[in-house]
Amino acid sequence: MTDTGTSTPNVSAKPPTWKDSSQQILDSLSNLDRKVSSLTDGQAAIDQKITSVSNGQISIKKEIDSIRKLVSSTIDHVSTLDSEVRELREENGYLRQEVEDLQQYSRKGNIIIHNLEETPNPVEERRLVLEVLDHLKISPTAVDVYHRLGKFRKVDDNKPRPRPMLVRFISHSARYEAFRNRKSIQRPLFITEHVIKQRLDLLRALNEMRKSKQIKSCYTMNGRVFARVDDSDDAKPLLINNMDEIDQLKLLRPAPLEDIPGSVCD
Repeated sequence: MTDTGTSTPNVSAKPPTWKDSSQQILDSLSNLDRKVSSLTDGQAAIDQKITSVSNGQISIKKEIDSIRKLVSSTIDHVSTLDSEVRELREENGYLRQEVEDLQQYSRKGNIIIHNLEETPNPVEERRLVLEVLDHLKISPTAVDVYHRLGKFRKVDDNKPRPRPMLVRFISHSARYEAFRNRKSIQRPLFITEHVIKQRLDLLRALNEMRKSKQIKSCYTMNGRVFARVDDSDDAKPLLINNMDEIDQLKLLRPAPLEDIPGSVCD
């Protein structure tokens, strides 16, 4: 009988040849070369970024140095301007004081009579002024001119408040005598110097301090404003030139606790 079936011969795999091994090695080396090339490119990019950051830091440092120089220059300029402003303020204060002194000098020969009865009759007005001059032991011939100050004022509709009476003398000596004898007249009349508004404001501020017991008294002499802080014989009165000096005096002599509203509890 003839065998018609087929059978597969047992053929074992062939071992790789040296050519195959060489090709695999070449492929691996090629792949490794590509990776190395990629790493090299990445390193170059990193180096480029580092260089860019370094350049940016240098640029920022230069800007910071420039800003520092500008700030230093600005500080020096501001210091110069501050010094100039301080000098201008001192000069302005000096000039203001000179102007005030000149204005006050023009009033040196005047006195102000307060609470003198006011009448529309000029003859009666003259009689009232002459009565005051008689108490002051001043001759009518020593008077240059007299007149009321300000507009007519009213306390109410029935009782008008008399305006101050300005009296100007022909000489400073006559005015001096009149002011020296001012205590010879009786209340409600009283006499003051004719001071400019700035010094009248100083006097009013000091009077408030007197009421608060921060100072003992305040007054004017030859157009200057003075404050007396105590009654001792060796205490010299303080010459007050401006509001800043009053503010300093308030800090040195605060009001007593009992005179501060709301400071004492029952």
